[in-house]
Amino acid sequence: MKKIIIAVILSLVAVVAIFLYFVNGISSTYPPIEKYQYSSNFSQFIEDLNKLSSINKDIFLKIKDTTGDKEASFAFYMKIEIRNNKNDFQYDLKFEQSNFDNQLKTNNFIEIIGVFDNIKNIGGYRKNFKGYEEIMAVFDSSILRPLKINSKIRENAFLDVHTRHLEIKMKQICHLKLQCWSYIL
Repeated sequence: MKKIIIAVILSLVAVVAIFLYFVNGISSTYPPIEKYQYSSNFSQFIEDLNKLSSINKDIFLKIKDTTGDKEASFAFYMKIEIRNNKNDFQYDLKFEQSNFDNQLKTNNFIEIIGVFDNIKNIGGYRKNFKGYEEIMAVFDSSILRPLKINSKIRENAFLDVHTRHLEIKMKQICHLKLQCWSYIL
């Protein structure tokens, strides 16, 4: 009888834990490696990348997925490869285009979520691997610098806007759940 009660309690704990996992949206994703503010929409970003790839034949772009909705925001996932005879670098990016806050003039963000050197077989979804600086230096010189020249991307300026962006998202989440018990502005 004691074993049955313990089994029932453990089963209940497991069911509640699984429920909380999905309700809270907990996932095993890593935070972005780098994040940048972009001053235009996704279509313009793709157009800018296509211009770069027409100038630099080593740059290849592939859009992999789209998530989100019109009310909150869209996220576009893509892979950028920079390959030539010596190198084969891959960058997994997420472009988040927000539609819900008209007060923010530039509320689109580019997140680097994975970086890889396919020849040396190194890389990952965090900064803590040998060779990270070399892989990012190629991304900086091939992608970021040309975009910065056109003043469409900013590295450090996103913090204030991103904080405001998160506050707005939290308000929406709290409003939707109708039970926000510890939100601090």
